[in-house]
Amino acid sequence: GSATGTGQTGGNPTHTTPTTTSASNSLGGFTVAVAPVSTNASSGNEEIQWSFLNEGCASVSSVSILLPAGWTWGGDSYSLVNQINPPNPDNIATETWTVAGAAPIVFTTSAGRQLANGQVGIFDLLFTGTPAATGVSNFTVTITDTNGASDTQAVPVTVNAYNTGGANAAGTEVWREDFR
Repeated sequence: GSATGTGQTGGNPTHTTPTTTSASNSLGGFTVAVAPVSTNASSGNEEIQWSFLNEGCASVSSVSILLPAGWTWGGDSYSLVNQINPPNPDNIATETWTVAGAAPIVFTTSAGRQLANGQVGIFDLLFTGTPAATGVSNFTVTITDTNGASDTQAVPVTVNAYNTGGANAAGTEVWREDFR
């Protein structure tokens, strides 16, 4: 779905979501991408999405994301994984993973609901605050399979000063937000 509204230019933004996705990075037998690749400093209500393609042998049983300094997670998350037959004969994306923890935040699921070889999983976190300082924030992502093997990678997101990079144009404008 989508929503439209009027943006505010005075002070810091309440929400910005550039839609550029990172180049895919290889992580062991997995491909990782993050969207957006940049955000504004001191933003709230910022959604960051990691997508994983399992190109390994065993199914993924957990995904953990360690937050860099300055990022505040309020506990809101989302996961979407296409399940294969069975238990999902229509191969419809389902939200069957749970999230817990804070350092790191860990998504897990039960047997039969893991991210099988060839499947894509999408894991979102909604942040209540982004760093005040500009620069590159590296999220440490660890993927663990059902055999207990894991791979870890730093996934960068750039934090820009407010009103740079085109995410927040000067003046009050109409903005659109996509919910996926």
